[in-house]
Amino acid sequence: MYEGGKGSGVRGGPAALVAALVAACYERGVVIRTATEAGEIRIEDGVAKGVTLVDDETIEAPVV
Repeated sequence: MYEGGKGSGVRGGPAALVAALVAACYERGVVIRTATEAGEIRIEDGVAKGVTLVDDETIEAPVV
């Protein structure tokens, strides 16, 4: 995917990089939500534990 050298970049451009990152996330069970507005990030003992969306839906997660 990476082409080294002068003027180097990602083969396929930025869209290819995003697609590769999304695929790697999905392989690890990550849920990606787009067009979703976060209202608040829940913090407990200095650690993010979840997100409350503007529509009041709460999402708990081990990693935020």
